[in-house]
Amino acid sequence: MPKTELNISSVAQKKAFLGNITTGIRDKAAELCVNDDLTLDIACGNGLFFAYLNQTGKNSMKFIGMDQSAELLREAKDIFRDNGVVDNAELVRGDIFKLPFKKGLFKRVTCLNTILNLPSIDKVEQLLIEMMNVCADNGKIVIDVRNKSNPYIRLKYWLHRRRAQFPTIAYGLNDINEIFRRRGFRVIKRLPIGIPLPIAASAYVLEVEKMK
Repeated sequence: MPKTELNISSVAQKKAFLGNITTGIRDKAAELCVNDDLTLDIACGNGLFFAYLNQTGKNSMKFIGMDQSAELLREAKDIFRDNGVVDNAELVRGDIFKLPFKKGLFKRVTCLNTILNLPSIDKVEQLLIEMMNVCADNGKIVIDVRNKSNPYIRLKYWLHRRRAQFPTIAYGLNDINEIFRRRGFRVIKRLPIGIPLPIAASAYVLEVEKMK
């Protein structure tokens, strides 16, 4: 089913949520949502990812979005209303580092446009461990990583950190791979955002599964 135009009138921070990289990441992640598996979106923010999926025909997918921001969750409800997302989405406010869900409950666990704002690789690992815990044995994890090997991205985020009150950090793919490997998971797909070269891609979307 072709994607219809998304109604973004309720998006308050369009520069933050509708930039080339953030939009490209949602596009690539959507390519990995090939069925209607029960999906948990960690740090779902204003719900744009599921609104996008709904417009591409995934309107029978059962979706749970979780975020710590009450303001963004209120915005998500407005975006869902504007785009006809009705009975198949639930929004939950809570601590993304202490997920209140049963172990192995979800066939798909996503976290998009979030890891770049975590202040250290230790916090990244803490989040990924939570995601692995709630992912079913035959499920998939989908995340994105801003590409540390791209010198422009490294400089851009370093400059941003000097004047902003929240971190923007590009992490190395090897570090992310190692976190998963130690827990018995492996990266099975790596989709580049931008130019598909190791030093040119601005980010990667990763699909991860538990090792057999």
